[in-house]
Amino acid sequence: MTGRTGAWRRRAAAVALAGACVFAPCGQGRAEEPVRFAIAAGPLGAALTQWAEASGRKLLSSGSALSGVNTRGVEGELPPSEALRRLLEETGLSYEQIDPHAVTLVQLRRESAVPAQDATQLAEISVEGSGSGGQAAGGYAASYSPGATKSASPLVETPRIVNVVTRKQMEDQGAQSVTQALRYTPGVVTQYGDTDSRYDWLTVRGFTPRRYLDGLRLPFGARGYSQARIEPYMLESVEVLKGPASGLYGQSNPGGLLAMTSKTPTETARGEIEMMGGSHDRKQAAFDVSGPLDEEGRFLYRLIGLARDANTQVDHVEDDKLFIAPSFTWKPTDSTTLTLLGHYQKIDDKGGGAPPALPAIGTLYSYPGYGKLPTSTFTGEPSYDRFVNEQWFMGYKLSHELNEAWTLRQNLRYGEVDAHTRRVQSYCFTAASCVPTNLYRYAWAFPEKSQMFTVDNQAEGRFTTGELEHTLLVGADFTREKAGYRESDLAYLNIGDYDAFNPGPGLSVTEPPVKIRIDAVQRQLGLYLQDTIKWGGWTLQAGGRYDWAKNKTSNETVATRATTRVTSDDEAFTGNLGLSYRFESGFAPFVDYSTSFLPVTGVKANGDPFKPSEGEQIEAGVKYQPDGFDGLISLSAFNLKQKNAVTADPTGASTQTGEIEVKGVEFEGKANLGRGFEGIISYAYNDAEITRTTTKDQSGKSQVGHRPAFVPKHQAAAWLNYSFGAGSADGLSLGGGARYLGASFGNEANEFKTPGVTLFDASMRYDFGKKVARLQGVSLQVNATNLLDKKYVSTCLAAYGCNYGDRRTVYATMKYQW
Repeated sequence: MTGRTGAWRRRAAAVALAGACVFAPCGQGRAEEPVRFAIAAGPLGAALTQWAEASGRKLLSSGSALSGVNTRGVEGELPPSEALRRLLEETGLSYEQIDPHAVTLVQLRRESAVPAQDATQLAEISVEGSGSGGQAAGGYAASYSPGATKSASPLVETPRIVNVVTRKQMEDQGAQSVTQALRYTPGVVTQYGDTDSRYDWLTVRGFTPRRYLDGLRLPFGARGYSQARIEPYMLESVEVLKGPASGLYGQSNPGGLLAMTSKTPTETARGEIEMMGGSHDRKQAAFDVSGPLDEEGRFLYRLIGLARDANTQVDHVEDDKLFIAPSFTWKPTDSTTLTLLGHYQKIDDKGGGAPPALPAIGTLYSYPGYGKLPTSTFTGEPSYDRFVNEQWFMGYKLSHELNEAWTLRQNLRYGEVDAHTRRVQSYCFTAASCVPTNLYRYAWAFPEKSQMFTVDNQAEGRFTTGELEHTLLVGADFTREKAGYRESDLAYLNIGDYDAFNPGPGLSVTEPPVKIRIDAVQRQLGLYLQDTIKWGGWTLQAGGRYDWAKNKTSNETVATRATTRVTSDDEAFTGNLGLSYRFESGFAPFVDYSTSFLPVTGVKANGDPFKPSEGEQIEAGVKYQPDGFDGLISLSAFNLKQKNAVTADPTGASTQTGEIEVKGVEFEGKANLGRGFEGIISYAYNDAEITRTTTKDQSGKSQVGHRPAFVPKHQAAAWLNYSFGAGSADGLSLGGGARYLGASFGNEANEFKTPGVTLFDASMRYDFGKKVARLQGVSLQVNATNLLDKKYVSTCLAAYGCNYGDRRTVYATMKYQW
């Protein structure tokens, strides 16, 4: 099998041999190792694909024989042959061994079991597991996280916290962005109320995470305006690796990183088409088709596309998108796999793609005589405000199994993000005078373009030394990002006479000339090594990495042609050390220590470049996943610090004296509860504090002891989904959830505190094929977020920088799958 070691091949052969015992006695009586399955009732073809993924097997079947055939599903920790037998009950199909690595489906001639000679072998197509062992089949709980941890170690045995949002969770909750996919994840806070269609703004344990797609870092730009926005429809999972991650990835903040995994070509023909409509005149169409191009399954393809035409809750602000993602897999041998991945996306949003910043008086606080501004308030100019983003990426994943112990991998990608933003911005001079009836406004533009090349080379060895089982990962990666930022002059439109309650007729606005040019080139070269050592129930994970990071920045003032150039050349060693022990009961306590570093742009008062910020975390907790339990529960406590944080001193100059400390507790449980129930529950407590800084507030007092921005003390969420079984309601699924986000501040001065809010979500899905055979594969799903239409302020950065959260949205999706 592609990408597997010899040990996995031997296991697959043993499983295949055991499967043959259904038809003929096996004198050796070899026992199979149980595997955890959670395959829901539904189309048999999809269920068999999930079985192959979970068991690491190849299964040959006829696509025509599977058409229109359903299975009752299977769940629990079972030998693969027993799981397959249960999947095939009452389908008229069974299976038999054809070689040591594969079985084939056979058509029974009568309903009861019959000998092999009375069965008809079907024409063959291939269904093969990827060997990643990634997610629980079709459920909320993942068993592995190769996207974030770069290893195939079970999550329950990994001595650190990794939160995984599976494809099924995204679909059940109707996630339309990556930030929406993470709404039920503890310690992750989405900023600006998730109303910004330009970017995925979020923090993890109080810090902005670096973002990765398929193990490779995504562009961010010189000022963060040309960062990539990833379409969730193309993703198989979204993973959050908590705490410092520099030991594997290099530059990162101490809160964690975001790792996304793309959908890839499948070995069985499948597809879906969906149409969506709903709130804010949303009209959206999408498709996802995949399968083999040849009979042997050596060539596979996948094509994903999406088109959207939509408005938002804010007047004149649109949310339009075009997206296409082709991928292709070539398997020249059983030991080699090459997958080409690419996508193109264009966002073209009139109105600037995001709600305007509004004054605190009129949003957070009521304005005497006027009340509060509507959530639809737009303070820009419809003829001027616009956001256009074009991004494209192309790369590959190459895997080659050298021998039974070693596998080589290379992931490579090049991409560009070109973003152009034009906005009319309101502002005030003092907090007391910042009222919505007397605002100042100016027009400006800030285009930015980034280009990134990145490659990651890995060698993974699986071997034993005495009683110790090693998974050794050795790697080297290189990243180069080039970014160009342009900021216009400010064109003042209104001198304190703009009334947000009564905007009046629009103005004709021309884009101002460029005032500042910033060009930056960042390079990173890193060498890393990680060994995961198992001995009985013990797992020791130790890793280290050395990085060379070089940044060059040129800042030009156009009017004077004055140019400043700053070069920083940094080196750093980072690492992680964790220990876990898994008891037979399923409990697995762990402890972990990890460090991080992140180069900082800018210079000190004397002109010297800033030092990289440094982070460290110690974390201890326990995970729970007993045999036969389709789920994962984790509880942890952590203490993390960031040193060398940059702050502004009382004179306004930047200084590197800051230190931030976050102490917290996180809990997450995801499980298939049985009898059609699946659930998610999470809680996060974060005690965040600025422990050192020279920055003072307006009264002259130090900000030491203040809370960092976007870090609520309390955060909780719960979601429950129920699928009705056989009966009058067969095919119906209902889901509902609640999210609580505690009070937080929008800046380090702690001037404006947004109150906590509780929001409710709901979903309903009906599978028409359960009742009407000719409608097999047709389903209707309705999702509602902020079900009670709560009006709330999500963020308040300053007296003139407040944002409303998203009001109630309802979307209906009609889908056809085959």
